[in-house]
Amino acid sequence: MRGILSKTLASLLVLLALPFEKAFDFDADREAMECLKGSMNSLIMLDTRLFSNQSKDIGFNYALLNTFSDYTGLKVNIESRPVSDGCWRNLAAGNYQLMAFEVRDSMPVPPEFAESVVLSMPIRGNMVWAVPMKNDYLVNYVNVFLEDIKRDGRYQDIERRHYRSYHIEPFLDSDLKANALSPYDDIVKKYGNFTGVDWRLLSAIIYQESRYNMATTSIRNAKGLMQVMESTAAHYGVEDVYDPELNVKAGTLHFSHLVRAFSEEGMSDEEIIKFALGAYNAGEARIEQCRRVADSLGLDRNVWADVVKAFDSMPNFGGREETRSYVEKVMAKFDDYKQIIE
Repeated sequence: MRGILSKTLASLLVLLALPFEKAFDFDADREAMECLKGSMNSLIMLDTRLFSNQSKDIGFNYALLNTFSDYTGLKVNIESRPVSDGCWRNLAAGNYQLMAFEVRDSMPVPPEFAESVVLSMPIRGNMVWAVPMKNDYLVNYVNVFLEDIKRDGRYQDIERRHYRSYHIEPFLDSDLKANALSPYDDIVKKYGNFTGVDWRLLSAIIYQESRYNMATTSIRNAKGLMQVMESTAAHYGVEDVYDPELNVKAGTLHFSHLVRAFSEEGMSDEEIIKFALGAYNAGEARIEQCRRVADSLGLDRNVWADVVKAFDSMPNFGGREETRSYVEKVMAKFDDYKQIIE
């Protein structure tokens, strides 16, 4: 084991010492590039739990992999998975051509796979990209890519966007205005403008759904930034629910559908938002059922506070407390966001 460890660490140190005087000539290894047939499968093996501190790492690696795709001309298919030996096994077998992971201890690679993979130079901190030994030429591509984008500032821009502070508390207690809410502001604004939904409201939904962790999956199998079900995503023509832009696209299109549906009920703008949020969390059919129950109890079916009162008369609505809390928290976050940013 000591020999394997020494060999792995030594190879990593050698990579760190490589000079990068000029950009790599990607045409020099045509045969190797041909083996990839214009595309490659990559994997981000980082902690994907909802409240993980590594949510920034996942988004950062995703953005870097997309930049690597543009840089090489390869179509890079990106997946994310929790840490497991299965990820290493698939990498070593060549099912993935690249994997991003975090070195958590003195053993960068599990011993049984140490002879089957090659490591890049560090990506950031303890993060490294690994490739299967049979695709070892990719390490050169990766290392030169990293050096090039550090020289021209692209790396720093991606790093700044994903690791800058997005804490809003200092702005809430002052007259200062924030200039960003998350690394995904441009995407959220794009689909907010397209649908007419306030991008700050969409950001509040994303915060409540995923804390801006693009790789999280709920116990109900909702996925990504806006916790979109794959069936819902497919309805809006989206296949990759982990892609931040496509996830926000599907989630925003679905939320705007709900807004339009409740806009036809003669509600105020604030009530429309609350009902749309309730339906986003519990489902459109469930909220319609709640409205009918409220009506039968002599309550106003078009006032969210009245419909919430009807929840207690619906013992079959197991998620009523979650939905009640969800709407309150998103509305509170929306108010905060409106206060601190235009």
